Amino acid sequence: MTRQRLPHALFGAVLSLVLCVGLANSQSPAPVVVESALRPSIVLSVADDIELRWDFNEPVGFMALHDGDSACVTFPAVPGGRLDSLRIGLRRAGSISGFVWRHGSSGSPLRPPMLAQFLASSSNNPSLPYPVPWTNWAVVDLRGSSISTDTAFSVSIVNSGDPQLAQRVMVTIVTGSPVHSYTYLQKSDSVTANGWYVLPVSTSPDTTYAYLVRAYVATPTSADPIHLVASPAQFGLEQNYPNPFNPETVVSGRWPVASDVRLAVYDLLGREVAVLADGRYPAGKYSFRFDGSRYASGVYIYRLTAGSYTDVRTMTLLK
Repeated sequence: MTRQRLPHALFGAVLSLVLCVGLANSQSPAPVVVESALRPSIVLSVADDIELRWDFNEPVGFMALHDGDSACVTFPAVPGGRLDSLRIGLRRAGSISGFVWRHGSSGSPLRPPMLAQFLASSSNNPSLPYPVPWTNWAVVDLRGSSISTDTAFSVSIVNSGDPQLAQRVMVTIVTGSPVHSYTYLQKSDSVTANGWYVLPVSTSPDTTYAYLVRAYVATPTSADPIHLVASPAQFGLEQNYPNPFNPETVVSGRWPVASDVRLAVYDLLGREVAVLADGRYPAGKYSFRFDGSRYASGVYIYRLTAGSYTDVRTMTLLK
């Protein structure tokens, strides 16, 4: 079965992406671009796990996929690792079924046998406009499945029920290659053939919708900060997550060129309480863990200096 790219007319008419602009193009489905070797868009250390995710942005909506259609996200190999858990951004309260597979390469992103089956659930119903950051994440514990990440793997999620009432996975917009988010569509979706499709945002071949599915991998060295394979476009310091926190939180920063970097935490009196990074780092996006177990509750300041770039944010420790 050949994967295909869904044209804009079919995408707008069949899938009706909530809160997104409709698309108008009448061409027939064309073959999807040849998939390059998987490499992570974002790889960072969170607590004792490495986090793999493709999304930089907050969700823009969800796909109104039909009963029986599937969403799929592929992830790169992490040699020596074990898949510990998944986080899935869900639209509403309820459950949705999913599976973990090895990554396929000939007509389907799924390669049998299936490695694990799971149920992602949430009791929350986020209101409109969508909260920023997104709050409705389902956590799927896969530690008991003993899934090695020595090879690339895929996570598929099967839609069931009325798309406007039943659970769905949120999507965001990403630019660049390789292809990593797929959607299985049936003939009932008004496509020419059942198969895996990549859903474009515009006529640009490298701008697509990506599902909010993140994978967490445990490795012997996963407590160390890990950086992006691809360089970010600009400098930046992100709000720590979670915030407020107790006792740990993650601080992320990015720089587009190799830089002398210092990331430090201060109390409100200006006293330095912790240094999270101090040295020269290659271009990339990095994440650093701050353990507040030895500090009192309150507001703290963290400051990033990367070359001539400087930014400051605050975080709140609540015990």
